[in-house]
This record gives sequence, structure tokens and C-alpha cells, in this order.
Amino acid sequence: MVKEGHLSKLAFKEIEKAYEFLMRVRNELHYCQKGNPGDILTLRLQGVVATGFQYPEKTILRRSESFMRDYYRHSRNLFQHSTSLMQGFELAVGGGIDSEPSPIFNFLARAKSKKKKFDGFIEKDGLIYPENKQIFAEDPKRMMRIFLHSQTRHLRTSPQIRRLFKQHWNQIDGNFRKSKSNRETFKTILRNRGQVGGILRRMHRVGFLGRYIPEFEPLTDLVQHEFFHRYTADEHTLRCIEVLDELVHSEGREQSFFRKIFQDMEDPVAMYSALLMHDTGRAENVRHHEDASAILASSLCRRMKFRGDRLRLIMFLVDHHLTFWKTATTKNISDPETIADFAATVRNRTWLEALYLFTYVDSNGTNEDAWNDWKSSLMRQLYESTKAFFDDRVGFNKKFRRPVAETKASVIKKLPESYLEEIDVHFQMMPERYFSNPSSKSIARHIKHFHKFLKLVKRDSLESLTPVMHWEARPDEGYSLIEVAGWNRHHLLAKIAGALAARNLNILSADLFARKDDLVLDVFRVCTPRFTPVTSEREIQRIQTLMEKEFGVGESEVDFQSLIAKQAAPSILAAAPLEVEIPQRVYLSNDLTPDATVLEIQAEDRIGLLYDIFTTLGNHEAEVLHSRISTQAGAAIDRFHLIGTHSGKKIDPQEFPKLEKELTHCLSDKKTEKREAVTA
Repeated sequence: MVKEGHLSKLAFKEIEKAYEFLMRVRNELHYCQKGNPGDILTLRLQGVVATGFQYPEKTILRRSESFMRDYYRHSRNLFQHSTSLMQGFELAVGGGIDSEPSPIFNFLARAKSKKKKFDGFIEKDGLIYPENKQIFAEDPKRMMRIFLHSQTRHLRTSPQIRRLFKQHWNQIDGNFRKSKSNRETFKTILRNRGQVGGILRRMHRVGFLGRYIPEFEPLTDLVQHEFFHRYTADEHTLRCIEVLDELVHSEGREQSFFRKIFQDMEDPVAMYSALLMHDTGRAENVRHHEDASAILASSLCRRMKFRGDRLRLIMFLVDHHLTFWKTATTKNISDPETIADFAATVRNRTWLEALYLFTYVDSNGTNEDAWNDWKSSLMRQLYESTKAFFDDRVGFNKKFRRPVAETKASVIKKLPESYLEEIDVHFQMMPERYFSNPSSKSIARHIKHFHKFLKLVKRDSLESLTPVMHWEARPDEGYSLIEVAGWNRHHLLAKIAGALAARNLNILSADLFARKDDLVLDVFRVCTPRFTPVTSEREIQRIQTLMEKEFGVGESEVDFQSLIAKQAAPSILAAAPLEVEIPQRVYLSNDLTPDATVLEIQAEDRIGLLYDIFTTLGNHEAEVLHSRISTQAGAAIDRFHLIGTHSGKKIDPQEFPKLEKELTHCLSDKKTEKREAVTA
């Protein structure tokens, strides 16, 4: 094939090296699985193979990343060369440019279509060809213009063009990048909403994109073994841009909302440029890649002569591309202070909408599970609250700081006259923070829960210790609301978490409100493993039964650990467990909020994780006021607001080391038990 001109010598060498590499990987897989030979390179085996190949990096994670980068490079070379060959054969059969049909396939030859010549190129059958092999040598700027021609004429790249690019890579140099003509052509490509992703992907395939934008080149085949990203860094970036493109033609309700934001943008160049640059800092191996990405984006902006509003928006989006997500999934977005702080960061409504759109695109380009109904509802709540703050700050503050007397009057209208005394008690006994968020409708419902619980206390002492549980499915938001009213018992939160974990339900958030009369209201948002609300009455009854067994007088305590262990027991048919370490983190601070200690935990997710955390906190007399639970691809990233059970104030900093040690031990010990069980 090299002699006949179907393959270049370089392509032949790349194919030979790729084939040899893949055979070595396959051979190593047979050795490292000891009695269970297989050809699937799972995540668990990547580090094992990398170690067997003697990659020099110190940690298994870094060895795995280097190995997988080589894997993707070789497999990509095989894919691209083989598809180019097949496309070339197909064109030969069909009588493509510079190809003579094989006599064997003459009967398949199609009728010749007309050729169109322009700017040194030829258009035929939806493909773009070179007029001759000197077109790039004659005018190197054609290497940029060809992509604009492909975009405006909807043409695909021919094998001849791809080969020609490889022969002229050296012409994409500093002068080429500084050319005003090339710069303006590239901007024109980015202005064509809905048609950018495919063109950038073609640029990347022929080796042009990383040479024209050298800040992007280190992302090529860069594997980041972290729990958020499913794709290599370059693939993730291109997928994000394609998700943005798809909005132009989408019809779904949520997509239509984001499509309108995108269409209303005066300057799509800023959004496409920010997406292209937002993860470039990942190749720098720094802790906060967004800072490194911002520095690299600044370099691109200078070279591209981006100025004014465009420059400011690009830098804002790159620097804060994780801010929307982190705020919505880790902070209490029902707190007006959270909204005010976030509004100060995004500055205005235009940037708010741009960052919301960016977050949607970035999430959907990360993995299929990053944007579900629950997380979508959090993002929408943050967006709507911040928009309301920008539109009418006085009205926003009035809504969130509504006088308690006004709220009480509204609640009285919603309940029978017989509830008047209980309403008075509820408003006297509940903590002040309780009234900052819930509607009068929610407060009225909570009073009914306490009414029902106290009625059971008077009627039947055997049931008096079992809290009342109210379930409400919210399918549009992807969760069920559970409101629990009862006595403020020791480890109440942990036991509720244990009952939910025993039935394999996920807790998304939890809020606790302790009344002065020793009653408590716990509000949970829970979902199934598929991120759907709990709708089975039978399942709800099973959890209610567990609660009655645990809290009923005369009943023996439920062994939640055993029930959770049964849910967590590995199946012989289950996929291999994750063996890439998720960095474990326990962090306590009294400086992040004015009224509570903040606990942040990052750990490998598992069934019963919250049960263990709440149990440990209960042992240390730490009470959870609010929690936000975020789970991504095997990692739990949780944030809790704590106060002392007896003091009602922030946790004493002198207690931090002991609490941190206990939590770290709890997380590490359980992770070890899990892996030992899987190994057994």
C-alpha cells in the first residue's frame, strides 16, 4: 500500500507501532489476570498494565495516565489511518479525485459528478480536495481557509487533504499564528453558531488545532483519572463545544431554555473561545486547574487581539467555570447570603446567564450522569434566585427577610382555628433560621406533622417514640421530599440515614431544625440509585417499619450495619471495583459561615457512607443544621454545617483534630472493609 501510494511511510510506521503496542497490552492483560484471561482494558487494570510496562512515574495514578495517553495515541492513529484507507478505497470505487477505479470494481462506479474549483481547492461529492500538492506551499493561509470553506459549503475532508496537512505541519509556526488574516478567519468560524464543533474536531484530527492554538496541544490524549471526567481532556473539550452546537437545533424544554440564552448572546466567539480554553490548565498538573487555564486563556486572547467585553467575558468564564456548579451542589442556596455572595462574583445578569449556559454545556460534556433532574433543579434554583436578586434587590431581600409576624398570619389562614395554640408554640420554639426560607404552606404542613406526632404521644405511648414521616415525590426535580417530625433523639439523623441506606436510597440533602421543646424537624431529599423519586408505597412502608422497630418502645434496636452490608455486598456479575484512588479529604473550618462550623468531606462513595458520618458526628455531640450531598462517578463530595448539640454554637476549634481523626478513620476503615469484601 505504501508502494502504490495508499499509505505514507510515516503512516505505515505509526500503524506498525500501534499494532505492536496493542498486542503488548493484550499480552500483559493475560498475564496480570492470573487464570482469568481477558481482552478488556478496564479502569482497574490500567495501573496494573502501566506498572508491568515499567512506566517511570512514582505513583500508580501517574503511571496509568502516561500509559493511557500512549494507548489513546496509538489507537487514534490506527483509527484515523484505517478510516482514511477505507475512504480512499471507497473513492477509488466511486471515481474520486486523483483516483482511478479498480477494474474489479468498475461495475460499481457511480456516474461522475461535477467538480467545483475555488481558492486552490476542488469540491466533489461533498468532499474537499487539493487542486495540486503545492497549494499549501503556495499560500499557507489556505490551511486556515480550508476549514471556513468546509464550514460554509458543508464539505468533508478528503484523505488527500489530510495527507497534505501532515506534510506541511511545519508551516503552522509563530508567523502563521500571528497572521491577521488567519486570526480573522478563525473568528469567522467561531461566529457560526451550531457549526463549530465539527470543524474544530477536523482541525484536531489533521493536527492543525494544537499547532494553531499551542495552549490546547498538551490536552491531546491527556487522561485525568478523576471522578468527574469520563473522556480525555481534548475529547471532553470538543464534546462540550458539540453540546453547545446541538442547542441550536434542539427542541426539548430544558434545551430550549439554554438555546434562547445562546441565541440571545451578541458574541458567540466568547463562549466558544472560553470552552476551548477552560480545561487547558489540566495539563499543568496544578491543584486548581482553572487558575492555570485563565493564564493560558489570557495568552490566547492577547494573540487573537480579543478586547473589551469579549475579553472580559472569556476570562470570567474560564476563571469561574466551576463556580456555578460548586455553589449549587455544595452550598445552602436557600440562604440569601449565599445568593448575595454568588451575585457579587457573577456581577450582572448577562454574565449569570453565560455562566449558567457554560455550566450546562460543561456538565453534559463531562459524562452522561453529571446533569440529572436533581442537579438540574439545584442549578435552576441558583439561577432563578440570583436573577431575582439582580432584577429587584429590595424585593429579593423582602422575600427572604419577610417579617415573622407576616408569615405567621399567612400560616393561620391556612390552618383550622383549633391549631392556633400549636401555631403559637411552633413560632416560639423554632430557631430563627427556620423562618428565612420555607413558605407559609410548608410551615403549615410541618405544624400538621407535629400535631400528628403529639396526638400519637397522647393516644399510645408505645408509638410515641417513632417519628412521623411524610413522603412527597417530586419527579420534575428527581427526588422525594421526606419530612420527619418527632423527639430530638440521640443519633436520630444517623438512624434515619441508616434506614434509607438499608433500602439503597441516596440522601441528596438534609436540614435539621431543633425546637426548644425537644422536638425536631428533619427534612431530607432522597432518590433511588437511578436519581428518580421513591414512588413505591411498599418501599416506603419497609422504611417506616424499620423506623418503628428502631424507635418503638420494647422493640430491639435494628442492626443497620448488617442491613447496609447486605446492600453493599458485591455481585459476581458486577463490574470490577474502582482501584484508582479517590483523594480522601476531611476539612473543618469556622471561617466560612457566620453561624456554623463547615465540614467538607471528599471520599469514595459507598452505601451507608452518610450513616457512618452522621454516627461519628453524633458521637462527638455535633448537630447537623444543613448538608449538601454531591456524588459524581464514585466520589462523594459532601458539605455539612454543624453546631454543638448542647452549646448551639460553632464547634470548638480545639475539638477539630479529634473529630477530623475520627472521621478520617471512619472513611478509611470502611473503604478497607469494602475492598476486602470485594477481594474475598
